[in-house]
Amino acid sequence: MKPQRLVLFVLKPFLRDESGNPAIEFALVVPILLVALLGLMDFGLMVYENTRLSQAADSGAKFAIMAGNQDDDDGIIAATRAALPDTYTTAEVSVSRQCRCPTGTTVVCDSVCTDEIKPGRYVEVSVTYPFSMIFSYPYMGRETVLNSHAVIRIPQ
Repeated sequence: MKPQRLVLFVLKPFLRDESGNPAIEFALVVPILLVALLGLMDFGLMVYENTRLSQAADSGAKFAIMAGNQDDDDGIIAATRAALPDTYTTAEVSVSRQCRCPTGTTVVCDSVCTDEIKPGRYVEVSVTYPFSMIFSYPYMGRETVLNSHAVIRIPQ
C-alpha cells in the first residue's frame, strides 16, 4: 500500500466526522465578535463622557442666565466644574461673551444694529477634556479631545 493511500485510509473516518464543526466555527467567530463588542464599548464610553461634558456646559449656561447681565465668569466656571465629576481634573472650562445683531453679525455690545435694534448678548461656555480610549484605532489613535459647548442669550 502506498503511503498516500495509507494516510488517506487512516484519516478517512476523521474527514467524514462533522461532530466538531460547531466548536471550530465558534472558536473562529468569538474573537471577531469580542473585538467588535469591545470597540462598541469604547465608542459608547466616549459618547457617554461627551454627554457629561455637554451637561456641564449646559449647567454653566444656566448659571449665566441666572446671573443676568453680571459678568460673573468665575461663577460660570465654578458652576460648570461643579457639574463635572471629581475625576475630570484635566477638563478645561472657558467662557466667552459676544453681542450679535439679528442678522448674526458680531458687534460691540454698546452699539446699535442696522435696524436700530439693540444687539443680543450671548455667553458661550466651552468644556474640553482629553479622553483616552481603551484601544488604539487606525486614523484616530488612542488619545482624543472631547469638546462641548453651550451658547445662551442673556436677556437685557
